Amino acid sequence: MESDVAFLTLDLMRDVVDRGTGSAVRAVGFRQPAAGKTGTTNESADAWFVGFTPEITA
Repeated sequence: MESDVAFLTLDLMRDVVDRGTGSAVRAVGFRQPAAGKTGTTNESADAWFVGFTPEITA
């Protein structure tokens, strides 16, 4: 992956945690730099989140 593509992808994934559907983590006080991706299944039967920080992947 080219570095500019990696940078843009990371920036978009940071927005998920900072301002998007994953931002609830900020509301409970998590202040570490983090990025992630959310998703739902058909009819919102399930929801999922995958995320990472510089030290942790979950």
